[in-house]
Amino acid sequence: PPPIDPPVFEDEIGPIGLPFAISFSDQIINFKSVPFGRFIRGDHNPVGRAEALPKHSVQLTTPFWISEFEITNEQYIAFLNDTDTSLRLKDGIISGDYNHDGVDEVWLKIKPVSLGFIESNITVAEENKDHPVVEVSWYGAMAYCKWLSEKQSGTYRLPTDGEWEYAVRGNQANDVGIIVYTRYPWG
Repeated sequence: PPPIDPPVFEDEIGPIGLPFAISFSDQIINFKSVPFGRFIRGDHNPVGRAEALPKHSVQLTTPFWISEFEITNEQYIAFLNDTDTSLRLKDGIISGDYNHDGVDEVWLKIKPVSLGFIESNITVAEENKDHPVVEVSWYGAMAYCKWLSEKQSGTYRLPTDGEWEYAVRGNQANDVGIIVYTRYPWG
């Protein structure tokens, strides 16, 4: 039989820091603190997905902050309209030269229903402004983080795989202080 991971106890989870917000243009991004701690990474469903097995213990040694919500279409469009990189649109794909090496990388695949028109500025349909931006490549996400870091004079980055899983998993302690994982923390 597979080894049983030791339980994670409430006292293994660090303190939660204060939330903060940043603003640019007319946009606000709220950040929440995620404490350091240990968690069992992987699929906790008995049948589990192959790529999420085997479960294993992961220790995050430093707290981090993560955006409370996904980046919206409107927030991403603010970046595209403000970036100093020349953007190109062809066949529904926005590309730019992230590495400044003369080679364009795909940043975003767009669908006519999600974005408006590209003239002097890119716009987004009113009903889609607050929806999460989708079809963003790694290059497009990294370019956004770089732009945001420059705009805010700070360091903004994508979470690691482990940080992402830890943040979205949700820690809920049972009556004896052992962290209980659910497949979907929201219900």
